[in-house]
Amino acid sequence: MKSLKLLLIILFSVSTFSLYSQEHITFKGIPLKGTINSFAQELVKKGCTIKESKGNLIILKGEFVNETCEIILVGSKKTNTIWKVVAYLPEQTSWYSIKSDYNILKKQFQQKYGDGESYEFFSDPYYEGDGYEMQALRLEKCTYATYFKTETGTISLEISKFQQISISYEDKINVELKRKESDEIINDEI
Repeated sequence: MKSLKLLLIILFSVSTFSLYSQEHITFKGIPLKGTINSFAQELVKKGCTIKESKGNLIILKGEFVNETCEIILVGSKKTNTIWKVVAYLPEQTSWYSIKSDYNILKKQFQQKYGDGESYEFFSDPYYEGDGYEMQALRLEKCTYATYFKTETGTISLEISKFQQISISYEDKINVELKRKESDEIINDEI
């Protein structure tokens, strides 16, 4: 009987620890929790360097998905709690190169997170094959994005208007905290 109780306690502790460790989405293996400053220090330990820090934003340079990129950390307004990380891969000048890289990354994310929701199209007057794909991209007439919803947050993979692939991670818990803080600020001001 004692050994059964001990076994149940151990199993409960292990399952509780597993649930606790999975409550925040991770970027480069680091859970998005705490302040943007503490999160930035964790990235520095992994070889990133801080380029700029202002208010609730920190910009770093580092490696992600085998590319040197710019990594932007976004904190909530009141507590500076990290709620979003965006990695911008290097700028590209060729539509077919950026689309190929996007598709390779999309397949890798799909292997880990499932199909996701994809939105991939050009808006009039542009279309793929017209030779003006990069112009369409800069003018926001081209949408290439896939969103992966997980229990802990959302990951988005996009071809941005800056001719870069962006990969963003939003933590579910901290997005809600950010919303509450924003509502409190607005309510205090009105």
